[in-house]
Amino acid sequence: MSDVEAILDARAEDLRAIDNMILGDAAGVAQASDQLRETLNAIRTALDERRFEAAAALG
Repeated sequence: MSDVEAILDARAEDLRAIDNMILGDAAGVAQASDQLRETLNAIRTALDERRFEAAAALG
């Protein structure tokens, strides 16, 4: 076993924890992006319909 493999094996739990954090963060960013897109679409619709108070309430 090489030194690199030994180091990776010794840090396997730490590396898995980091992977899980990154995946969780990526999922959170994707969810926030979807919510932002939905809100912007609702604002655009309200502005197109000249419902300015409704648009302001959304964002």
